[in-house]
Amino acid sequence: MKKYLSIILLCNIQLLCAQSEKMEARINAIMTQTKSVGLSVAVVKKNKIIYTHSFGLKDIATNTPLTDDCLFRIASVSKSFTATAIMQLVEAKKLSLDDDISNLIGFKIRNPKFPETAITIRMLLMHKSSINDSQGYFTLDAINPSKNLAFAKCYNAYEPANGYLYCNLNFNLAGAIVEKVSGERFDLYVKKHILEPLKITGGYCVDSLNKSLFATIYEYNNDSARFDAAPGAYNPRSAEIANYELGYSTPIFSPAGGMKISATDLAKYMIMHSQLGIYNGQRIITKKSALEMQPSPTDKEAYALALLSTEKLIANKTMKGHTGSAYGLFSAMFFNPTEKFGIVVICNGTGPGYTNGFNTVIKQTVNCLYDALIDSKASADPIKSIKISTLTKGRDSGTTWFLPRVCSVPNNNGVKAFMTLQEITGSDYYGPVHWSESSNGKNWSKPVAVPGLGRKLLENEVEEAVSDVISQYHSKTNTLLSIGEILYYKKGKFFREQPPRYPIYITRDSVGNWSERKKLEWNDPRNSAIYSAGSSQFVVLPNGDLLIPVTFRNKEKVDCSVTTLLCSFDGKTISVKKAGVTLNNTVLRGLLEPQLIQLGAIFYLTIRAEDGYGYVSESTDGLTWSKPMAWAWEDGNALTMSTTQQHWMTHGKDLYLVYTRKAEDNANVMRWRAPLYLAKVNRSTMHLMQQTERIVFPLVGDGINSPKLVPQYGNFHVTNIGNNESWITSGEVIQANFKGDMLMGRVTWKK
Repeated sequence: MKKYLSIILLCNIQLLCAQSEKMEARINAIMTQTKSVGLSVAVVKKNKIIYTHSFGLKDIATNTPLTDDCLFRIASVSKSFTATAIMQLVEAKKLSLDDDISNLIGFKIRNPKFPETAITIRMLLMHKSSINDSQGYFTLDAINPSKNLAFAKCYNAYEPANGYLYCNLNFNLAGAIVEKVSGERFDLYVKKHILEPLKITGGYCVDSLNKSLFATIYEYNNDSARFDAAPGAYNPRSAEIANYELGYSTPIFSPAGGMKISATDLAKYMIMHSQLGIYNGQRIITKKSALEMQPSPTDKEAYALALLSTEKLIANKTMKGHTGSAYGLFSAMFFNPTEKFGIVVICNGTGPGYTNGFNTVIKQTVNCLYDALIDSKASADPIKSIKISTLTKGRDSGTTWFLPRVCSVPNNNGVKAFMTLQEITGSDYYGPVHWSESSNGKNWSKPVAVPGLGRKLLENEVEEAVSDVISQYHSKTNTLLSIGEILYYKKGKFFREQPPRYPIYITRDSVGNWSERKKLEWNDPRNSAIYSAGSSQFVVLPNGDLLIPVTFRNKEKVDCSVTTLLCSFDGKTISVKKAGVTLNNTVLRGLLEPQLIQLGAIFYLTIRAEDGYGYVSESTDGLTWSKPMAWAWEDGNALTMSTTQQHWMTHGKDLYLVYTRKAEDNANVMRWRAPLYLAKVNRSTMHLMQQTERIVFPLVGDGINSPKLVPQYGNFHVTNIGNNESWITSGEVIQANFKGDMLMGRVTWKK
């Protein structure tokens, strides 16, 4: 029996080692992508430290590796130490959070616009004091009326307690109050009453620490694309200490951001807060004080007493803690007291980049650690099966139907599926748009031409046609809205020098009546050559407004840009209200065919490009977008794609991408448009989880020696049908003869 247990234990250890190696490879890839110098991390599970590790360099010049005992100036994470000291003095009844700080600090602190309103300690710790950093914060002279004639500029226009502005001076004032009340120098107080009981190495005073442990901090220089050391992070304070005035000189230690500590020791301190004031039997603050420092469990995004709560760091998890950034360093200490886990990440230098308000290397590393060491379900795949059916046959004879786009429309019997589709006879040679419907996805009505979506004869034998139509049900107006794009033929042939192209739309009411087609008007000089919403998934917002992604360029450019348009829709007319941030790529034709989805509070764009990649971007409002990031696996290796659209698929809180990419067996297939894949997206890092990749439609034929006979799936669509199924539809095209079947991949979910 002992032999079997030993074998099981050995297997578990080997599995954990393999998981750690994979995770560490991912973190190294994240560091490479974000141009990071060094990272030190610590992970807590069940309120125990289960993992610590350091990556990269402590010092670039000497090529010294970073180690777990290295000390960092952790910037604003330091604020919670100051607040913890205040809470200890509150418990000792030496002060109250609602005390007027003018009575403690030694000079009058009042907002001149509100002279009768006291500024309290609580307001300082919550950044609600109406004080700002405009006059500096490394000396109390900045706000002292007898020292600074411009002291009034330190105050905002709103009354104390009635507004929020993040302010470092608040915490340097709080540190001075610690000294005034305790009679101890601030750095010594924190060391004696917080660090030593927790057996933590660190502190606010550079001169009292082992300087050989300091990790060099680097600022990234955008102009030179290099890192410059920031020695000011560890400036000695011996001269200032020699002339120290207790209760006034305090900012030299920077209670707002001057703590020097390792990631491992910061994790111990974090556990103390997660366990409501106690660690290893040492109570630092009472449970009541610890709860007061933290935002309430119902506050998903809030700032309490130097600890904030957020759901933007790890998707669907309310985390409590703080970030820090100074001199080029970025730090994060966040925990979930309910689930008893937490993560510390400190980076001593990284390139620019933010995702949902967090530095990119911090956010991606936190989520990598969470997925690998905390969330056992992170890689779980809820797909039960994918079954392929042929909806129409066109490979050998008959019509080759193309661009099949399905949406679900509620009716008295539940949900009916509605599809638009077009015949294809050559590259960009499309017939009139047709429609069909089905109650089960298996049996479809005979395609019927959509009135208003055929060709219109213009001057000089030019015909205006419509293609790439996508439909969605608009519940507020009980209409079906179909959006496509205009293209032109001359003497029946597609020609490259097209007149200005634009989106069109058409509606269908509840009894089946179609409107006339209309132009989606967006008057902007940037779109003089083309603006298109064809083939693009768009979002219907709860208030009935639309978010429509578009590709556009003017006549002077070759490369297209992408943005989103916020539009109103009354069931008849779409009106553009606002355009979002512009995303660019100058390689060849730039960015094309953006696809938009909303999942929870986040909007996502996936974008076709012509530089060998596909791109993803995130937004919290659907208008302000993060810098596009090339689609990559979790190990950081980018997928090779070739100017082909990708589409989103969702199930519950899970996000999937459906796409084509280069593989060993499709090297000679045009733009690698077979097979068609799907994979789950890690929403925290926006990387694809390679272990979840599946083939929806397989490569048929020989993609190396006979690529023109391989059916391609480059134009496809995805729609959710209820909670149990998602449908992926595609019209095949065989390059040799432009024939093909129309297929459906029916994705069935486990739950």
